[in-house]
Amino acid sequence: MAWATARIRPLRATLVVVALAAAPARGASERQAFIDRYHCEMTSRLAAIRDTPAPKNKFIAVSPVDAPGSYVQCLFTTDGRSMLCEAASGYYRVTKGEPWSPAVTPGGLEALGRLGFETTIGEGNFSQEIAITDGTDLERVATTILGALFDGYGVRLGRDLKVNAPLSDLKGLMSPTCTPSM
Repeated sequence: MAWATARIRPLRATLVVVALAAAPARGASERQAFIDRYHCEMTSRLAAIRDTPAPKNKFIAVSPVDAPGSYVQCLFTTDGRSMLCEAASGYYRVTKGEPWSPAVTPGGLEALGRLGFETTIGEGNFSQEIAITDGTDLERVATTILGALFDGYGVRLGRDLKVNAPLSDLKGLMSPTCTPSM
């Protein structure tokens, strides 16, 4: 009986440490938890789009369901060597000729700039071109899309995302390739 008691105490301590280590903290780990939750599926969708022989509709657009104007979209170039990505600026929400201001969270404009988006624009969306040279570049595109949603538009875990990607039907792909972390 003494042996069983001695074994339980360390086990309880281990469970507490594991639970504390797994709980997302604010800031960087909250961001990482968001990216981890969707990264594999996003990368898989990008690979499906890249690998399809279809010459058109090679894009993905992601937004929160409750805020469709806060989107990030990326399109493969016709040669497949890069992706043109845009983060919504808010420019297209106003009547042409009317004044507009960026539709991002406080600090969002700087965050989009750190992610590589051109943020000094007079009109249009924030954009960037990302070179595609190998499979890891798709992971970078997925991280950029998700990072922009988190940093630029305040999207957090618990908000439903809408994905528009006609060439990436992934029914059944989540297992075993992707294991959701939630």
